Amino acid sequence: MSGDAADVLAVIRVLNGYAWALDTRDWEGLREVFADDLRADYGAFTVSGVGEMVERMRVSHAHVDSTQHLIGNHDVEVAGDTARSRCSAIVTLRRAGRPSRIYRTGAWYADELVRTPAGWRIAVRTATGIWSEGDRTVLRPPED
Repeated sequence: MSGDAADVLAVIRVLNGYAWALDTRDWEGLREVFADDLRADYGAFTVSGVGEMVERMRVSHAHVDSTQHLIGNHDVEVAGDTARSRCSAIVTLRRAGRPSRIYRTGAWYADELVRTPAGWRIAVRTATGIWSEGDRTVLRPPED
């Protein structure tokens, strides 16, 4: 890690805020994580702009009963008003039922952040899937 300790901690707080926003379905809070002109590549999909990201996550989590995004192994470099970070994530998505269905995946997030008047925001995100297990259909709408 490099840079001012307060900035490094502020960047980590933004990265963790992503997980909290998704897990609590705080869609307005998710807007506070990303820059307005965000560019993100999750492998299976890309998004441009914070509005598109929020809508994509809202829709993709609509049929999941609960999620837990664990973010860790933060590595942050701050240089003035920009920062680069990388971290690991383990994401668990669950749909209730008998039996319940679970999908779990591990990924790396590589981010470029910018300092804005409102604080640090993720401007560019590249998510790389490392592994997955379980029932990926958890993310699909339920069949009637």
